[in-house]
Amino acid sequence: MAREQQQRTELLFTRCPVIQKAYQLSLGLGDVFRICTSKEQAFKRLALWHNEVDASGIQSNTASQI
Repeated sequence: MAREQQQRTELLFTRCPVIQKAYQLSLGLGDVFRICTSKEQAFKRLALWHNEVDASGIQSNTASQI
């Protein structure tokens, strides 16, 4: 990531932490598809990811509230 882009990202995440959390969760979901080699492993990791989403408190309509 370029230095300017990194600075903008840090500023955005500082001003709106819910965006940072949502971004981290999206990366976690990507990991499920990138890392898992079996359906069983993927279901387990997806369930763990889903628990993280629930624990985050982010609701599906959060973007419309920003």
